[in-house]
Amino acid sequence: MLSRRRADQESLAVLYISNRVMLFPRTIFTDGNAAATDTKFYDNITDLDKLDWECLQAQFWNDFEDGTRKRCAEVLVPEPIATESIKRIVVNNQRAHDVVQVAMPKVEIQVRPEWFF
Repeated sequence: MLSRRRADQESLAVLYISNRVMLFPRTIFTDGNAAATDTKFYDNITDLDKLDWECLQAQFWNDFEDGTRKRCAEVLVPEPIATESIKRIVVNNQRAHDVVQVAMPKVEIQVRPEWFF
């Protein structure tokens, strides 16, 4: 997603959401990019072991078979997520940090330009 939104990197943020959202009703997760043909969808938390965790946690995923698709695994939550579920926010620069801090003063905000393109 970030790669496709390169022109918007200055205004994007990565949100760390509480893993408790996995228990919300009708929440599903995927073993890769939801738009990819080979991706499988799951609705039972016991199926988390079907994800390629080695690929998901690796610094580089290009060496994994189908790594680009797998690295884009998603959690799809159909209901609004309360702001209390946002645990951390990562942004590209200090200006973005300052804007987010006004809106979310109680959430940890990190500036990590290396996470962006």
